[in-house]
Amino acid sequence: MPNPDSLQVAVLTTSFPLEPTSTSGIFVQRLVQNLPSCIDAIVVTPCASKLASLVKITRYKTTCFKYAPRTWQVLAHEPGGIPVALRRRKALILLLPVFLGAMFIACLRVSRTCNLIHANWSVNGLVAGMAGIITGTPVITTLRGADVTKAEKSKLYEIILRLCLCLSKKLIAVSEAIYNQLANDFPEHIDKLVFLPNGVDQSFLKISHCDKSIQSKNNSALQILTIGSLIPRKGIKDIIEALGLIKEQGSTFEFKIIGAGAEEDNLKQLAISSGISDQVHFLGNISPQEIPHHFAKADLFVLASYSEGRPNVILESLAAGVPVIATQIDGVIELIKENITGLLFTPGDASNLAKQINRVKDDQAFRHELAQRGKELILGKGLLWPNVGVQYAEIYNQVILGNDKDRV
Repeated sequence: MPNPDSLQVAVLTTSFPLEPTSTSGIFVQRLVQNLPSCIDAIVVTPCASKLASLVKITRYKTTCFKYAPRTWQVLAHEPGGIPVALRRRKALILLLPVFLGAMFIACLRVSRTCNLIHANWSVNGLVAGMAGIITGTPVITTLRGADVTKAEKSKLYEIILRLCLCLSKKLIAVSEAIYNQLANDFPEHIDKLVFLPNGVDQSFLKISHCDKSIQSKNNSALQILTIGSLIPRKGIKDIIEALGLIKEQGSTFEFKIIGAGAEEDNLKQLAISSGISDQVHFLGNISPQEIPHHFAKADLFVLASYSEGRPNVILESLAAGVPVIATQIDGVIELIKENITGLLFTPGDASNLAKQINRVKDDQAFRHELAQRGKELILGKGLLWPNVGVQYAEIYNQVILGNDKDRV
């Protein structure tokens, strides 16, 4: 039975970790885990092809909706999400109407006992908005980078985003760039827009650098880390090409890649052809609880994405005290200031990236300065999940109280 003294919130998302090693929608999970105790959250998400035990967790419960025979439930939760799944298997587009219908029914069912629906991404916001009309439940939607970039390129996504804006009481933009773009494109909805960035787990702030100092004395190879789905948009091939150039100059390094995806075989072949296969290690998906351990061993974090919202891995790297080199794109440049909190390079430019890696490779003092200022940024702006959870709870309350007044 719902707690009458708590707010009941349905969190609708197409990405969510359904098993220990999954990183799909981990930022949605982090938020739900850090909502104040006065919020009772139930996560509504698609089922996956693998069986998952959806038991009540400490801070929330999860329900998944079926939309196909189990082995065909591969539209969501895979690296790159629904767009990548459709590109890999075009026949899956036939499942989309069933998928959306099942999501709508699941959202409708759960929202009848909830005070509010919190959707993630514009398509989910549209579905939640339609369910909210029927049940009288207010909706807020968190928008991320893909929502805006797809709307700029596709009339269909523009219509979806516009309808999502109309049906939501509040729109949360996770980056300043997303907020500004929405305010510019949809000025009639500016009163609904809120800039509220994601946070970082406090475990990253507790990473010990003593172990790393000992390690650096025993191993002169630069320890480089990247984390992300192995899909073209993440630009991991550019990192491998850059390290191939550095190898030709006689530098030593170890490059660890955490993540999985359709590009893995191509990237392994590129590492071989670049002559660095012995120094490149594909670790696959690992448990989120193990990620801090890998940051503790890293000297440098590289993000080579072509587009992002506001990358959580950069927040984690800054909090962990690991210097960052990242592409000069919206979302990233809000966090990484050249020579202050990290270094930037042109997306797709492996030569430019190689130069930036060389800048920090032999200058441990410079790396330390970047790391220190990065950690100060996280602490100074309070970019921690407990703080973000409190701010979301405040928005929930504002919307619910406003909705109650509208009914009177």
